[in-house]
Amino acid sequence: MTLRQRQPRETDETHCRYIASLPCEICAGIDVQVAHIRTSNISIGKRDTGGGERPSDKWTLPLCVAHHAEQHTMNELAFWKKYGIDPFMRALFHWAASAALRAAADLRKRKVTLIRQGGARKSKLTISGRERPKRKATIPSRPFPTGRGFQ
Repeated sequence: MTLRQRQPRETDETHCRYIASLPCEICAGIDVQVAHIRTSNISIGKRDTGGGERPSDKWTLPLCVAHHAEQHTMNELAFWKKYGIDPFMRALFHWAASAALRAAADLRKRKVTLIRQGGARKSKLTISGRERPKRKATIPSRPFPTGRGFQ
């Protein structure tokens, strides 16, 4: 019999800051804490975490202080059901949204770096490591369409 190794906890401070910037999932309050979802859902790959172990930051939602305290005082699935929220889908949505924001920030950073290195006109923008092909500017020989109905 082989024992399964536990996956190491994924930590992501940027994602936690993003979650903390959102309003509470239940009451839209602004005094928000990052709430980790502890219960498991095997169908989407969320494993159960025991006491003393925090789940990965991927499984977080914004909750106000009152709702976060309530989450810890009762059965977690009953808590989410009480408010009609699927915490796993919401957490995955926020995970994807923060990843998209992070990617956009990386692109902006890269663009600024390129401009600082050689100026906007001189810098070579690349697509996956290759230089972007240059297109020749073509001037049409006849600027306006001709033919039936255009004369």
